[in-house]
Amino acid sequence: MNDLQATKTRSKYFKFVNPPEDVDVIERINDFVWQQPNGIWVVVAKEEQRKLTKNEFLADLEFWKRKAKGSRIRSISIANPKMSSTKEQRELSEEEIPKIFEAVAIVTDSALGRIVIKIFTNLKPPKGYSLGVFDSYAAAEKWVLHSRKQ
Repeated sequence: MNDLQATKTRSKYFKFVNPPEDVDVIERINDFVWQQPNGIWVVVAKEEQRKLTKNEFLADLEFWKRKAKGSRIRSISIANPKMSSTKEQRELSEEEIPKIFEAVAIVTDSALGRIVIKIFTNLKPPKGYSLGVFDSYAAAEKWVLHSRKQ
C-alpha cells in the first residue's frame, strides 16, 4: 500500500473526492489538505476530531496564510459532523478568515448538517468571503470556480 492509499484508509470522507496522484497530500491534526491543479485547496476531515488548542488554532491560521502567498484562497472542505471550535476560535476566525479565504464551500452528506450550517450563516452571514454548503463535491467545485469570477 502506498502513502496515498494509506491516507485514504484513515478517513471515510475521501468518498467525496480523491487527490490526484501527483499532488502532495498534507496530513494535519484533524484533516488532509492538498491543492488541486485548478488552484482550489481541498480539506478532507479525518474521522476522529479533537478541539485544537489556542496555539494549534493559531498555527492553523498561519498555515493558511503561508499557502495563500498574499492572495486569497478558494477551498472546498469535506466536513465531519464532529468538527467543533471554541467561541474564542470562532471570534478570531471572523476576523482572520476574510483575509485568507475568498470562497469556502462546505460539503456534507448530512442533510441536518447542511440545514444547521445554513441557519447559522443566515443568522450571522460571513463577511468578506463567500460561503456555500453542498451535498456533492462536483456542485461545490462548480460554485467555487464560479465565485472566482465574481
